[in-house]
Amino acid sequence: MVAGDKKDIEQVVKSLKDNRFEKVIVVEDTESAVKAVLEMIPDDASVGTGGSMTVNQTGVRDILTENGNIKPFIPGQPRPSQADIFLTSSNAITL
Repeated sequence: MVAGDKKDIEQVVKSLKDNRFEKVIVVEDTESAVKAVLEMIPDDASVGTGGSMTVNQTGVRDILTENGNIKPFIPGQPRPSQADIFLTSSNAITL
């Protein structure tokens, strides 16, 4: 999952922190990324997701649905207006 040399990665982390990203975590692979995301979400938190392919392809959405954090939409019932946490992904991060 991590592409680029150590200097590039350090620059991206610095840039994110300089732009008020409070917590920046660099991971080596999908499994580590999933673990990091799940560790940040309290068991009782409601979670919303956008159309993130990353959230879907990594299995995070499925795990959170199984855990009851994401409630399925049921036609005819109102959609939840808020979530404690909203997951999305970036299209790209550049230097």
